[in-house]
Amino acid sequence: MAAAIPRSTSRTARRLGATEAVIVYRRTRDRMPAHDFEVEEALQEGVTVKWLSTIRRAEEGEITVEKMVLDDAGQPQPTGEFETLQADSLVLALGQEVDLSLLDGVPGWNCATASCRWILS
Repeated sequence: MAAAIPRSTSRTARRLGATEAVIVYRRTRDRMPAHDFEVEEALQEGVTVKWLSTIRRAEEGEITVEKMVLDDAGQPQPTGEFETLQADSLVLALGQEVDLSLLDGVPGWNCATASCRWILS
């Protein structure tokens, strides 16, 4: 929702029949650069947003999400408190400098080269 990709993919997933579509977002709503109507439309379509959260690990069938808190400067900080979410799909919509180590060990994922990709077998 911060950008068009998470918003569009989550709404499209719901429209195509996904029982759940969850956006894991490390900031609060007031720090999200999206219009209120964009957030409201996604929520009305059944998209869930996990505010102040970040994905720490992804394994086959589940992701581990860490809850965040804001520090005195208003920046999200990890809490060490985790939640496991069941997931059959994961769409990454991240900034330009990303740490994809959370995908290490996921079957079919290859990040040995500069262009990380899924290997279908």
